[in-house]
Amino acid sequence: MASPKGQFSTDVHQRLRGSNVTEVVPTPQGLFFLHGGTGFWGDGWSSLVTYYPYAAQQGLAYDLTQRTGKAWYGMTEALWDGSRLWIACRNGVLTLSPEGKIDTFTAYNAPFDGLFSDSQGYPTTYGFTTVARSASGTIWLGKRFGSRNVVAYFPASGRWQAFSFLEPVLQIRADSRGYVWVLHAGGVIRVIDDRGAPEAVSAYRIVTLSAGVGPLAGLPNPALRTVAADRSGALWLGTEKGVAVLYGDPFAGTLSLSVPVIENRYLLEEETITDIRVDGQNRKWIGTLASGVYVVSADGSRQLASFNQENSPLPTNLVFRIRSWDLTGETFMITSEGVVSYRDWATEPAAQLDSLYIFPNPVSRDFSGWVGIRGLSEGSTVRIFTVDGQVVRYLQAFGGQAVWDLRTIQGERVSPGVYLVGALDAEVQRSVVGKIVILE
Repeated sequence: MASPKGQFSTDVHQRLRGSNVTEVVPTPQGLFFLHGGTGFWGDGWSSLVTYYPYAAQQGLAYDLTQRTGKAWYGMTEALWDGSRLWIACRNGVLTLSPEGKIDTFTAYNAPFDGLFSDSQGYPTTYGFTTVARSASGTIWLGKRFGSRNVVAYFPASGRWQAFSFLEPVLQIRADSRGYVWVLHAGGVIRVIDDRGAPEAVSAYRIVTLSAGVGPLAGLPNPALRTVAADRSGALWLGTEKGVAVLYGDPFAGTLSLSVPVIENRYLLEEETITDIRVDGQNRKWIGTLASGVYVVSADGSRQLASFNQENSPLPTNLVFRIRSWDLTGETFMITSEGVVSYRDWATEPAAQLDSLYIFPNPVSRDFSGWVGIRGLSEGSTVRIFTVDGQVVRYLQAFGGQAVWDLRTIQGERVSPGVYLVGALDAEVQRSVVGKIVILE
């Protein structure tokens, strides 16, 4: 289902191996799907991962139990670190490369051996539910059980470190400043300063925040369900009664809380928030327990869209996870009854205008969709012109992408042929050129 604003797909590749998807992980090369069970915590012994390379028509299936000789329970969250997939499970951690290489980490093997144990010496690896990567490249894992419930892995040295906190960990998210935000049960948030990745626990600065106290005194509800760091450094908080935003620096004592207002009402004040995702334009995609997904502006002052069973292909209004693929502009809404993706034009801006990726290309003259021009830096402008230099259309980048409907400035359909694409970053006076071919 397509429109000038976006396009739905109820099964991106038409070949998913089951509806029990608990996680979708986009990479520059393709998509990983975790078939880890059902519900928020992925209850079930399923340990199937499918991988769909972007340019391939056939997906690859990895049965982790069969490949490792061990049953894996409750695959809930995963993360792509640039070379491999990190998977948080109830009974350990796995890494998986696109080629199928698997490494496992449990209480019974190195490097976890001896890292997790209770007062009687029993292993307490169980309960991993979340994974994040900080600006320094450190991998952070969180557990719902055991005292040593936050774990950091330092890729440069290969060392692991465990942190002990009283409350179970629900989520870990990292922001662009180098801060790691740990959401605990009971409305507690801890902020860890990971700048420089010092490895020794004693070297970290840690701030503890509690619902109803200090900066979090104005929460619409003390039951925190999810957090998300946006592109401007603000932390968005999802509660059982709407959304709040935390601004400032926790280590400078400048934190302040704001509750977004739309049309004289607090944002989603009657909704239980399940997940918040930030897209390439800093807009917020907000999942709810009973009303589907809402999209709001960067500051939360305007509702831009909503998706539910009544107006979209969503199979249920319970959306427990939202993921975005900045390469394509797709957003994946994960429900207990399957995954729906929606593609619009907000992709991650390129840090520098170097090259263009134009797709689909070539297209036939009767093509009725939109041609995407990606790889654009923030604020880039695009011109479409003929090979003899006549301008056909002017376009503006939306995030890292501009789109063309194959029409001229006057709204007329262009003729078959070769069209040149010129992109300009006016701020640094840098330009690149590509081409689009329209076949007879």
